[in-house]
Formats: sequence, C-alpha cells, structure tokens
Amino acid sequence: TTVKINGSAVESDNFVVDGKTYVWIRDVATIFGKQIEWDAQTNTADIVDELTKTVATVNGQIITNKDVKIASMINSNNNPTEEDLKNALNYEIENAVLLGEAAKNGFSIDDDIKAAAAKEIATFKEYYGENAASILASYNLTEEKYQTIIEKSFVIKNLYDFLKAENPFTQTQLEQKYKEMSDAFITATAKHILISNQDKTEAETTDLLNKIKKELKTPEMFNEVMSKYSEDTGTKDDPDGMTFGKGQMVPEFEAAAFSQEVGVIGEPLKTQYGYHIILVTDRTTKPFEEVKSICEDELFKTWLNDKLKVWMDASEITIF
Repeated sequence: TTVKINGSAVESDNFVVDGKTYVWIRDVATIFGKQIEWDAQTNTADIVDELTKTVATVNGQIITNKDVKIASMINSNNNPTEEDLKNALNYEIENAVLLGEAAKNGFSIDDDIKAAAAKEIATFKEYYGENAASILASYNLTEEKYQTIIEKSFVIKNLYDFLKAENPFTQTQLEQKYKEMSDAFITATAKHILISNQDKTEAETTDLLNKIKKELKTPEMFNEVMSKYSEDTGTKDDPDGMTFGKGQMVPEFEAAAFSQEVGVIGEPLKTQYGYHIILVTDRTTKPFEEVKSICEDELFKTWLNDKLKVWMDASEITIF
C-alpha cells in the first residue's frame, strides 16, 4: 500500500485493523532516516539516535555513525567533506579488521594498554588545561571515548611491531628500496637573496637585481650581499643556508636547488614570492644506514596493505 508522509508517497507493508490503517514503526523510522533495534525477548522497539546508528559491521563488530564522524573530523581538522566521511568509514572498517587480527595474535586492551592510554589523556589535559574538555567536545568526543580510541591505536601498534619482527626484510630488499627511493633521500643546502616584487614595479625590480649582480662578483661575497639586500628576514643573516629535501620548497626554487651547479651563483629566478638569486653550497644523498629504517617502514607498509586486503576479503563486512 502507498501512504503519504509529509506529502511524500512511500511504499509500506501497512495493515488495517478495525478500518484504520497502521504503518509498521520500522517503516516509519526508515522513512525518517532512523534505525530500529528490536528486542525479541521484550517485544519492544527502540528508535536509534542518528549518531549511534550502525553504519557497518565487521565480523559482528559494530561501527556507528558517530565512530565515522569522529574519525572524519579528526582526519580533516574538524571540517569533513563527503569524501572525508567515505574515507573515515573505510578507515574504521580497516581498523576493525586489524583489531580482529590483533586479537588472534594475543593483543587486546589489557591493563598496560589502559594505563598507557590514561597517561596520554593526562598529558593532553595538562597541555590544554581548562580548554581540554571543549576541544574534545568539538570533535564529538568524551574523555572516555578518546581513551578508547587511544587504546585501540596502541593495540594496533603492538600488532604492527609483532608483524615487523615476525616478517623481517632481507638486506637485498632494503637496498633495492633505497635505490627506488633515492630521490627522497637527496638534500640540498642553499642560500638565497630574495627580492620581493610586491611593492616595486618590474623596472624597479630589474634595476635592483642588476645592481646586486654587479656587487655579487664571487660566491665568497654572497653572505655580505645577502645580508645587505635580501628581503627574507629569516635567512638573510644565516651564513649556513637552508638544508631541505624534495617537496619542501616551491617548484621553481626546488628545481634550481637540485640542478644548479654547486658553488656557482645562479641567475635570478622568479617564484610566487619574488626573485631569488640562489647559491647552492652542498647537495648530497643520505647514506643507506641513515635511512635504513625508512626503507623498512615503506616495505612494511606495502606488505601490510597486501595482507590487509587478504584479511578484509576473509572478513564478514556489511555496510548499511
């Protein structure tokens, strides 16, 4: 039978008693986006609050709408989008699968985990003082809920540590990963003279750059000229320069720093901040031993993602 709720026609398995039409409470709740929990022993139905509504189950473990919203708010700095919500649901499902694997390997929320989590909470409250409660509330968190999240993260970390120890990578695998990631381990050290073009005409900027180039006759003079003319107040008096890796500077500056000849003053380079005259003083690749743990972490991340797919395929996951 078709009935109307707030003017909208809906299909419902309603029934008639004494000439009156009745609609099942489960159908009414569904129409209004609610969820019903039925207790067969007492023949009672409870309309579930929107936040406590079950949105997924993993091997019988319930994930609520609140769990997803909290995760999305934490990961998006309290401003989640629809995409953030989808990612948060996947995150909660993966965590549930990982917690299940942790339990199989003997890791659970024991007294040590609870004590460690309580210590984290105490540090949080000490740091934020009287603002701690309002910060938690802004993420729909109570202190108890936050402690539970921390406890679960510690259990998963224990699982990771166990899996790493049980599945070590060979020296050959680590060295191969080091080669693959070589770009990530290159660092450059550079000094620059910044001339902003925000308060100057193009002609004024060009005149000033030409003046600097005339004074900057050798690399040995760079510090003196940099201190005199550079408009980057944070680095103009630093003779050591900046050391950085790829992905840390604006693209134009990075390209010059990783291609320009070491010890040679570069031609003026334009970025969003203005014009830079760059002197690269060093460029090196971090040695294998220094970044070995990073290579190991990357290999483990790939290995874990593969295992997680297997574990999820073997799990009973329902999304509502």
